[in-house]
Amino acid sequence: MGLHRLMMRPRPASYRQRFAPKRCPTSLGNRQNFAGRRGELTKEKGILLTGDLELREEAKKRKVTVHGLLWILEQLIQEKRLKPPEAAKALRLVLAKNAYLPPKECERLLSQWEK
Repeated sequence: MGLHRLMMRPRPASYRQRFAPKRCPTSLGNRQNFAGRRGELTKEKGILLTGDLELREEAKKRKVTVHGLLWILEQLIQEKRLKPPEAAKALRLVLAKNAYLPPKECERLLSQWEK
């Protein structure tokens, strides 16, 4: 299977700076770009890595596997590329930047990783 990177249209720096402290809405361009690339993802049985709720919902409608940051951290631990306390530290840093992640899942993982 391997890992293939599929790039979405980047947002301009001014957009990222303007919305950095809070959750960013999905741009119409990203959803349209995703819609055009869907065949590439499903044909290759690929996955979409995103933290964007609207993009995640669109992918699920199109039967594309979607994962986010928490899944990535769990995979890094499982593959022994990251130790659980390091993952907990990384997650706490992300949460300190006001990133929206599911609170109950974050609490569960933090308690598991910080044992």
